[in-house]
Amino acid sequence: MGTATGIGENRTNTYEDNRLVTFYRNVTGTTSTLVGVHHFTRYTIQVVACHDHDPVRNRILCSETAAITSARTKKNGMFNS
Repeated sequence: MGTATGIGENRTNTYEDNRLVTFYRNVTGTTSTLVGVHHFTRYTIQVVACHDHDPVRNRILCSETAAITSARTKKNGMFNS
């Protein structure tokens, strides 16, 4: 089941047994670092750009299309046989 998250909310959904883990984070700069990720795990990163709150229109305007990429963290030699 999906969960809607409003602009500016930070939320983490975790499912057990190698299931989907979802991070929602409001980033005000141009970089963000995720900590606590698992070794040799694929992650999909989705970015939506938004303007600050527009007081005239009383809303936040965001891009209609997200930038999406994926990455895999490196293997940790301690856990490989």
